[in-house]
Amino acid sequence: DIEVEKDKDDLKLGTEDSEESWKQVLDSFKEQALKMQSISQEAYEVYSKKAIIILKETSEQMKIQADKAKKDFSVIAKEISEISDIQILQIFTLKQRNANNLDGEDEVEVTVYDYFVNHRHIELRYSGDLPCINVRKPKRPTYFPLKENYGYIL
Repeated sequence: DIEVEKDKDDLKLGTEDSEESWKQVLDSFKEQALKMQSISQEAYEVYSKKAIIILKETSEQMKIQADKAKKDFSVIAKEISEISDIQILQIFTLKQRNANNLDGEDEVEVTVYDYFVNHRHIELRYSGDLPCINVRKPKRPTYFPLKENYGYIL
């Protein structure tokens, strides 16, 4: 019986030692976790501040680029409008060779309908009252009624 009680006492001591070891391990783990949390919090604060700064700088750069692109597009649009030879006309001036003077030209104002019926010999059924588009240079104009540009029969 003495040996059994001695074994029980040893077992109790071993259990108490084991519990004490576990408590120490848990305390150490808690301490390390708190340190990591502290480091994490500091890192989060530092990196979040850096991220905000980077996002603000990037946003400003994108705004600058957008403004520059807007200016570029307006310059391009202005240049295109200045050099564009597309004009929408209801009545336009048609240059014709003068029968009396071979070197000279007469300028006659013509409607879209008159131009296509009398000069191009094309009967306009639907677009005679619509404007036309000059698609070439002013010295050598080429006119199309708007309906034709949408694929309709004249």
